[in-house]
Amino acid sequence: MSSPTSVGPGDSSARAFPLSPAQAGMWLAQHVDPAVPVSVAQYVDIHGDLDRSALTDACVRAAAEFESFFLKVSEIDGQPLQWVDPSLDASVGYLDFRDTPDPEASAHAWMRTETADPIDIQRDRLTVSFLLHVGHDHYFWYSRAHHIAMDGFGSVTMLYRIAALYTAAVHGLPPPASSPVGLRRIHELETDYRTSARRESDRDYWTETMRGVTHASTLARGSAPPTAGSRHVGATLTTEVVDQLEKSAAAHGVNPATLTVCAVAGYLARMTGEDDVTLSLPVSARTTAALRRSGGMVSNVVPLRITSAGTGTRTFAQTWEAHCPGRDCSAPPSTSCCSPKSWNSVRYAANCMCCLRVRSKTSW
Repeated sequence: MSSPTSVGPGDSSARAFPLSPAQAGMWLAQHVDPAVPVSVAQYVDIHGDLDRSALTDACVRAAAEFESFFLKVSEIDGQPLQWVDPSLDASVGYLDFRDTPDPEASAHAWMRTETADPIDIQRDRLTVSFLLHVGHDHYFWYSRAHHIAMDGFGSVTMLYRIAALYTAAVHGLPPPASSPVGLRRIHELETDYRTSARRESDRDYWTETMRGVTHASTLARGSAPPTAGSRHVGATLTTEVVDQLEKSAAAHGVNPATLTVCAVAGYLARMTGEDDVTLSLPVSARTTAALRRSGGMVSNVVPLRITSAGTGTRTFAQTWEAHCPGRDCSAPPSTSCCSPKSWNSVRYAANCMCCLRVRSKTSW
């Protein structure tokens, strides 16, 4: 286990420790192309009477619990180190777009710009949160974190924690109990895994699983440099299509997320003419309950190799379950403490490279 290092001029209480392997990957990725931020951003569309003070208090409390909001990173003697600085401001910024010709469009443009702006890991805030006022009792609650500070799963987990704290506050109830793991402990758990027998068995498994794979499965016909902006294409599924998906998933004995991955594999196989395809599967890599209720950067991308993808739907449904038993990334944290009365009508939209969640008119 690494020993802590004092950092910060005149501040002996600031204790630094090395980046985890997952964080180190993000550090290197950002240095390869500093102009393209490696971030996870999301917003909540809120309709109704919002208590801004209660929201800020909930955010400040959750930030202290998760610690990711207070993360700082710096290179010391050629080594990137991280530490938690509780003195950083955790309040929610406020921007009023109601006087613009199209408040919602203006707010969306601001969010796209903020998400795409380059981030200096060593100098800029790694996490931010803003409340964008776009109409009468209508707000966009925006948050963004550099991936070195938090992954998509941790970001959404923190969002649900804030919602639970807010709901309790507006109902005059005590804050619900929670015990997320601190960032130093997350780092220690990752370090312990790197020296464990389990890591060696995992290495053997993946080496054997990917034996014979010579190229990536893709629909792309060429390559291009990375850009900060993303192209989004989406639509809301009809009730009939959702019913069909649920019936098909039940018929195969899998959940809808599994069925969707199977459909993507089948589509990729038929479009490329290859029967053996490999998908890049984002996983939370949170193998314990403690990690699943915490923040930090833990996620990973693993290869999901599916043979006979063009012909055997049942076969690759079973393959998914074999690779990912009990690791359904699409399952959100418990929302039993979040009531529609407190949050009114909320629609949640998120785009994250490590944990994609699709929600249509999700209400708490």
